Amino acid sequence: MSTFASGEIRWFLAGAVPAAVDTWFARGGDGRRAAPRVDEYLVLPDGETASLKLREGRLELKYRIASPQPVHFGSRVAGRRDGWRKWSRKSTDAESLRSLVAGAADEWLAVEKERRLRKVALTDDGMREVDGAAFPERGCGIELTAIRAGIGNRTAEPWWSIAFEAFGTDPRLALADVERVAAAWFTEPPPFELPESHSLAYPEWLALLV
Repeated sequence: MSTFASGEIRWFLAGAVPAAVDTWFARGGDGRRAAPRVDEYLVLPDGETASLKLREGRLELKYRIASPQPVHFGSRVAGRRDGWRKWSRKSTDAESLRSLVAGAADEWLAVEKERRLRKVALTDDGMREVDGAAFPERGCGIELTAIRAGIGNRTAEPWWSIAFEAFGTDPRLALADVERVAAAWFTEPPPFELPESHSLAYPEWLALLV
């Protein structure tokens, strides 16, 4: 069992990843392409502040610990920054994890993800980009993700997401770090707009789908 805090800023937009977004994300270094995966999210009533998912043999609970605050990065980027606590438990038996938290009648939302990852290691004095597979004690992941999400017999729809997720043991530092990294990242304005109306936490976006 493990737990850690995160500070996050995310945007979700409908459709496939635009070519201009792909090029922008790769500037200065392509990062790491993670293997495609499917995460299953339990459909929770009024579940905008928490999520529960099965991911590669791991049960993960995520719940909000700091309310959303508006952030702005130049004239083209506005979002919301919030804080989360994550708890996870690993098992070789996915079905035992499923039965631990849900009944046969409960619904699960399957979300296919193809992620490009970049990562920054942080100190009080500076930041430096590291390999996307590294896990520094204090850092921030930057993700560009192509998503397809579907529930029941509904056709899975394409979405894409840009996310900044700072992590560490101190929730207050994570909140400051995610804003600090995003500000540095957006020093060069992106060739597209990221409006605050599309800045959602994962549980909020999932609630829109269902």
